[in-house]
Amino acid sequence: MIEKIKEKFKAVYKNFPELIVRAPGRINLIGEHTDYQEGFVLPGAIERYVYLSGSFSKDNKIEIFSDTINEKFSCSLKDLSKKRGNFWYSYVLGVIHYLNLPKRGLNIFISGNLPQGKGLSSSAALEIGTAFLMKHLFGFEKDALEIIKVARKAENEFVGVPCGIMDQFASMKGKKDNLLFIDTRSLSYSYYPFPEKSSLIIIDSGVKRKLGEVGYKERRRECEIAVKTLKKFYPAIKSLRDIPSEKEEWEDFLPHTLRKRVEHVVSENLRVKETCEALERGDLDRVGKLMVKSHESLRENYEVTSPELDRLVELSLEMEGVYGARMTGAGFGGSIIILCKKGEEDKVISHITSNYSTPSGEPPFYLVTSLVNGAERVG
Repeated sequence: MIEKIKEKFKAVYKNFPELIVRAPGRINLIGEHTDYQEGFVLPGAIERYVYLSGSFSKDNKIEIFSDTINEKFSCSLKDLSKKRGNFWYSYVLGVIHYLNLPKRGLNIFISGNLPQGKGLSSSAALEIGTAFLMKHLFGFEKDALEIIKVARKAENEFVGVPCGIMDQFASMKGKKDNLLFIDTRSLSYSYYPFPEKSSLIIIDSGVKRKLGEVGYKERRRECEIAVKTLKKFYPAIKSLRDIPSEKEEWEDFLPHTLRKRVEHVVSENLRVKETCEALERGDLDRVGKLMVKSHESLRENYEVTSPELDRLVELSLEMEGVYGARMTGAGFGGSIIILCKKGEEDKVISHITSNYSTPSGEPPFYLVTSLVNGAERVG
């Protein structure tokens, strides 16, 4: 892989790269739509990567070539800040912009095996990979948390997608064979070993979704309205993270739709903590049940699943070796994640692919994955 990247880089830029880094995508076992309300999440970095290679150039510009889409982008250094928007190259430029680097020309080459648009955070991997590449090219001393914050800022403010911090955190701080518990308020984190006798399967619904579309932004706006409304009765709250877990204490203060949104976030935070406790006990049956409860809440209360995602979860739960399944990512399409007994993967995948076709009529994309370390230099 590394030698192939070097050769392709040379074909585009006429010289070899100075270095190569990679950043992984992520799954989220549980804790969905909680990170932008300062809640709890339990993701892990997966064995699919965005690779970035780079070198300085003598030109006063930044050139970026994406091997994934076979497209090249170029802009002068003085025009970098004008390239805001939801374009593939904006994720790279936004990170470079907010790192406040010395003005030097750059040649950047992007490749990898992390699929896009399947709820696996290819955008966060691209941002973290860019920051990691710049760290090694320019030799700056920003620590991991600073890099994570820059990557998130680039997506929020430069690209214009109001994501939380989980995806960038997982891509940067993932640990081999471990899940990553993150308190997105304090940004403290800890690791939970992934059970050796189980496997993770990702199945894509074939329904494309974009985080910048209306649904995701609308859910965030509804949460903000709910916080503003509940502040009248609970002045000390800063986010839905602070809402009492007893529904009867606040439900009468909200209209029906906002009540459902709050119920999901409050209950999902509790599920994350209970999942961590179950993992410590080795109680995978309980972990699976909590995953299913999460999906049900995302469907009924947060309303971000789709008929296709619901069908995939239903098919998964028909199999004896499956502990649990749920949508993963922002929803409105994308993928589900399945926790199953090791050795049952082929049976589960065969059952699902035999009974489900994507909207295009094609068999669904699937991936049996392991948990890996976060961003690293590889060449």
